[in-house]
Amino acid sequence: MEMPITVIITLFVAVVVGVVIINLASDMITDSKSKLDAWNDEDVDDEKIIELDSVLSTSVANLAAECYKKYYNQEAESAVCFVVLGDVSASESEVVAAYPYSEDSIDVDLSNAKNAVRIGYDFVDNKIKVKG
Repeated sequence: MEMPITVIITLFVAVVVGVVIINLASDMITDSKSKLDAWNDEDVDDEKIIELDSVLSTSVANLAAECYKKYYNQEAESAVCFVVLGDVSASESEVVAAYPYSEDSIDVDLSNAKNAVRIGYDFVDNKIKVKG
């Protein structure tokens, strides 16, 4: 008589744990989708998307300089200047070295750059942000 009760309790606990795991996974997926949608809703029109065979450090530095000229100390909100698509061979140090303005005005993070680089102006930090 004790065995069926143990089996029923074990099945009940397994079902409860399964439902909790499914709900947590669903919440994580929903949060990811909302963050992705927020990134996709930013002001990135076709003019800002640039496709290159190879994304070099000088190309990134020149586009960051264009972004600097357009937005630095002028905008009251953050903006995406360019999204560069292509095989990224740029390095952070080379981008900073080729950047014609002060190093304090740019923040480069290409640690995850493989096929795209995003160049934008961050109003809060008042910096040009280059992110892979």
